[in-house]
Amino acid sequence: MAVRQMQRVRIFAHSSHRASLIKDLQELEIVHINNINEDIESSIEGESRSKIRNLQNDISRLQSTIQYLSNYEPNKGLLNSLMGSGKPLYSSSQYAEIGKKAESGEWRSICDECKMMEDHLSRLTNQENRLHSEKESLKNWVNLDTAIENLKDTEKTAIRVGTIPVNTYDNLINEVSSSNIDLYVEVIGGTIGEINAVVIFLKSDEQIVAPLLAKNGFSTVSFPINSGKISERLKQIDDGIADIYAQRNRIRQRSQELASYRPQLMATYDYINEMLSREEIKTAFLNTEYTFMIDGWSRKSDVPKMREILAKKYKEIEI
Repeated sequence: MAVRQMQRVRIFAHSSHRASLIKDLQELEIVHINNINEDIESSIEGESRSKIRNLQNDISRLQSTIQYLSNYEPNKGLLNSLMGSGKPLYSSSQYAEIGKKAESGEWRSICDECKMMEDHLSRLTNQENRLHSEKESLKNWVNLDTAIENLKDTEKTAIRVGTIPVNTYDNLINEVSSSNIDLYVEVIGGTIGEINAVVIFLKSDEQIVAPLLAKNGFSTVSFPINSGKISERLKQIDDGIADIYAQRNRIRQRSQELASYRPQLMATYDYINEMLSREEIKTAFLNTEYTFMIDGWSRKSDVPKMREILAKKYKEIEI
């Protein structure tokens, strides 16, 4: 023997319909009434408000996902873009099926995956920006053929790494040549306006060398790495950027696959938005002074019939 599915039913109506509505339900014989509650606000208002919050959260998640996937939909051409609002069209049976999936929450897995990919893309962008910034600070030092950890003072020798303005470099060299200072300058590279150099001198001459370097615009630099060669680090940076491009491409491909679900998500959004509107109306209805609720059970197959019959007779009713 088949087991018939039962469904809990709550009917909200204006108090003026109380007697006739109860009579009609008894005559229909499709609802088993458990309770008739006049104090509706205290009994289910909290439940309704919680449901509204959940629906609002669902709508927000769907909005974010729909917006994200819009970046990965295939270009449908100018003609299609000019026609209609872009909302998908479904038959009543298709929309009913979408409604079932909306209430079951099947769409959430797509939203979750899109959120993870969107967050991942954001992290990749931040990582890529850091790598490009580091590369920019190192690229003019690529010819420095010693490891960074070797650029340290020894017991008697001081090593300074920095830049010298092009227009004062010759003056610095001339002053060093005409003095008794034992100072060595190795040019590493540079830009149009600056020369990158490593300056080596005796620590005993530092009180003479420091003012001389400052006078000619020497400015020390610090590197974003503490060890290894700059050329090796630049290679690592390029490899890291290439890996980011590969990860981004995989995310793009997966997002394009999921973009095929965007029309269904838009329909799901509309369906849940309708659920939210009904729940908000119900909440507003509950807060009126002249409302009562009938709480009961009915066979699931009888609920549509009951809703149709009562809606024709009572305008101020919510099931």
